[in-house]
Amino acid sequence: MLLEIMTLRFILLFFPLSLFAARPTGVWTSQCSPFGRHGIISTIKMNEFDYVMRSRLFETSQCIVETVNAIIETDIVLIEKSKVFFKIDQMPKIVKMAILQPQVITHYNKHKICSINDWTLGDYRSISGAKNCIGFNPPTAFKTYFDLLQVRNKMLYLSWYPSLNFNELSAERLDAIPSDSISFWKVTNSRNRVLRDIDLYDKYITKVINEYNLLKRDYSKPQDVKASLKELVRLDQDMRNYSKTPHYEFYNEMEKKTFNQLFYKKFSELDEFTTDKLKNILRSIKWPNISKYGKQADQNAWLLVQHADHDPDFQKDILQILEKLWKIGESSSQNFAYLFDRVALSYFDPSKRQLQRYGTQGMCKGKGVWEPYLMEDPDNVDVRRSEVGLESLAKYKEGFKSICLEI
Repeated sequence: MLLEIMTLRFILLFFPLSLFAARPTGVWTSQCSPFGRHGIISTIKMNEFDYVMRSRLFETSQCIVETVNAIIETDIVLIEKSKVFFKIDQMPKIVKMAILQPQVITHYNKHKICSINDWTLGDYRSISGAKNCIGFNPPTAFKTYFDLLQVRNKMLYLSWYPSLNFNELSAERLDAIPSDSISFWKVTNSRNRVLRDIDLYDKYITKVINEYNLLKRDYSKPQDVKASLKELVRLDQDMRNYSKTPHYEFYNEMEKKTFNQLFYKKFSELDEFTTDKLKNILRSIKWPNISKYGKQADQNAWLLVQHADHDPDFQKDILQILEKLWKIGESSSQNFAYLFDRVALSYFDPSKRQLQRYGTQGMCKGKGVWEPYLMEDPDNVDVRRSEVGLESLAKYKEGFKSICLEI
């Protein structure tokens, strides 16, 4: 498992000013390309004053399962432009990564990948100058490195990105871009890369669903109940994470519209699939109560119900079950509150919408700004939230700063 998503931010200072006109601008992207035994897809967005680069690395060269996200933000100073390429120095400011797949966590912690032995799912950790990063030596923040940039036959090349090693300032600058450097090409048909990303999603989801359907489960056994719920939540979360692709891949407005039109149907179909599989489980056990199945099973089952907006009667039935269970410690009180508000908001049929009670449901109103939908007795919402173990509404809203990416 390698670096999965890399972000490289370039702030360029051009000397002399005449070089502005020669600087390449636009969006470049790549198809799935081999990177060792892994696969890589990279996208670069170049504006007048900055470069933003993102790469997604995958578990295999077929680019089906993304495993790790990484972010590198780097200042770049252009020092010379020749007829062939730009000679530039780069200084990374932020070097961090997060693991996306739970099966990778154990391996990374056991082998202290990037010198860290307490990785947790989705948590970004600094890997500045870290060792033992499996095929990639991350740069050290605030250290200067050489690089070359070239556009040739509409393709964009960089000498040290992505790279097994960065060339430090004390070393000799390369006089050519290596032949194995990752290349990118300018996007001329926006629909093409949207279809590429939709195809990647389809391949991954099909793979996981097939694996799920092949497993034989006996729901009289708690371990089989817990394993099934874990796999269904994996599908649920991977789909929702993938819905952020337009933001991470610098989609323009037309690309966003095309992606959303194609992805919405898939979103609905997968929610129906996971709900149907959950119902199969609950026909056998009614609910995975904490004392028998553990807190995680209770959490996983609730999450699937929370996202079953297409089946509001099912959500209402489960809400009645959880109302009894949380009061005797057999289910999460917080989850009951979330589902209560979800049912009240009636997402499937807004004409039946009622006031929520705990202020858990809302929407992004701007970049980094989230506001709850209307609620009953808003002046006392924090009292009600406290009764079910929820933090204050003000603190809850703070958590959406990194979620409300754009409008």
